[in-house]
Parts: sequence; structure tokens; C-alpha cells
Amino acid sequence: MNTERLLQYARYDLTINRAFYRNISIVSLATLLSITLLGFLFRWLLAEPFSPHSTTGTAIMLAAAAGSIHILFAGCIHHPLRNKQSRISTLTLPATNGEKFLWHLLLVTVGGLLLLLAGIILSDLVNLLLSLFAGFSHIESLTEGALSLYVGSFPDMEPFDQLNMISSNEIGALLVAELVFHLWTIAAFVLGNSIKWRHNIVWTLIGLWLLNVVLTFLLVGAAAFIIDNRLQVESFYFSIGEEAFKQWLWAAYWIFIALTLLTGAWMVWKSWRLYCNAQLTNRLNR
Repeated sequence: MNTERLLQYARYDLTINRAFYRNISIVSLATLLSITLLGFLFRWLLAEPFSPHSTTGTAIMLAAAAGSIHILFAGCIHHPLRNKQSRISTLTLPATNGEKFLWHLLLVTVGGLLLLLAGIILSDLVNLLLSLFAGFSHIESLTEGALSLYVGSFPDMEPFDQLNMISSNEIGALLVAELVFHLWTIAAFVLGNSIKWRHNIVWTLIGLWLLNVVLTFLLVGAAAFIIDNRLQVESFYFSIGEEAFKQWLWAAYWIFIALTLLTGAWMVWKSWRLYCNAQLTNRLNR
């Protein structure tokens, strides 16, 4: 990989697709700011019986929205391939497929993450100004509240009561699983955009929904099997002991993490292979 050539392609992409990046940035920031504004109005107009100073709900909504938007960014990884003319320009540029793919992958993941972090900080500043205008005596930080959720510091309120009662090791395992699943979902949207360059987000969502339906049926079937054989399950539990049963659960957890990482890595690799074989037109992209 040639770093200078990669940076040249990055400058070209940012220049040619400036309007696209500007529009998607505006929509993302506007979404976060609208959540902040609605949260402020709710606290200001409905101060009783709610505290006008608590931004916990707004911080949770910001964190959830930022996570969802970050995933949707991955559906735009191959945006220069949306139409035939831009494909001709992109595929014939003096840069390797690896350099182009790496640039777009970094742009939608690292670049998107930085944009959303800036949006949360901007939302925090807007909330600060509005709270000062409203005369709030105590102003909480939206940035701290949103980011604390990503490091396992949950608020003392429902539905987080049960999470606050589990051990630090279990909290860490939960955060690792959440991060791994987030990366897996990003990989799924990257693959979706590698297969279908236009309108791929809808098709990827449909595919993930169908996968969720299948997994739900499997889980319901497993639960029904356990209920039907609960005496054997209880006998197995008492025969191996509580500690051994916990080890079984941890083993299942790490198998899940490993399978998620492997399938996610496969989807990124498959996306890379599809990009290497990109043509001006094919059956799904014309």
C-alpha cells in the first residue's frame, strides 16, 4: 500500500463527493440536535414530577441514535459506485482496490465515529446554552452521560437496576458482546453495500430481519426443549454443580463471541473480494 496514493485518493473522494458527505453530516447532526432539543423542552415544560435538571433520558437517546447512525454509515461505504459515470471515474483511478477499499472503510467507521462524537459534544453545548437560558441551577453533561453508557456506568434508574447489581466481570463481558455485535452489524451493512450499491440499506435491513426471525425461532425452540425436559436439565445442573455450570455458560459466551468475530471478518473479506471484482454493470447494479 502506498500512503501518498491513498491520501491522494482520499482528497479526490472528499472533493468529488463533497455534497454527499455534507448532506449526510447535516442529517446526522440534525438528528442528534433534535433529540437534544426535544429532551430540553420536555424537562423545561414538564418539570413536575420530573426533575428539570436530569438529562439521563436524553443521554440514553443520544447514545442509541449515535450507535444506529454509525451502523447506517456503513451502508454508504461504496457510494461512488451508485451510478455508471461515477463507477467509471472511481474504478479507473490510479489507486489500488485495497487503497480505495481501506479509505472508504476508515471513512465510514473512524470518520463516522468522530462525526458522531462531535455531534454529541455540539448537542452538549446547545443543551448548556438552553439550560442557562431557562435558569437551571444544575446542568448535567450530555457528553458524560452518553459516553458513560459505553463504559458500563449505568444510571440509577429502571431499566438499569438489574445491570447495576451484576459484577464488574459480567459488565465487562456485556460491553464486549455489545461492541462485537456492533462491529458485526457494521460488517453486515458493508457486505450489503458491496452486493447492492444503491438502496442497499433497505435490503440489508430486510436480510437482518429475516436472520433475526430465524434466530428467534431457534431460541424459542431451545426454550421449549428446556421446559419440556426441565427435570433432566435440573438433574444435570445439580450433578455438575454451580461452578461447573457457570463455566459452561462462559464457554458458550466465548463461543458466541468467536463465531460473531469470525462471521464478521468473513463479511468484510467477502466485501473486499466483491469490490475487487466490481464492474460497470452487473445483474444487481446497472
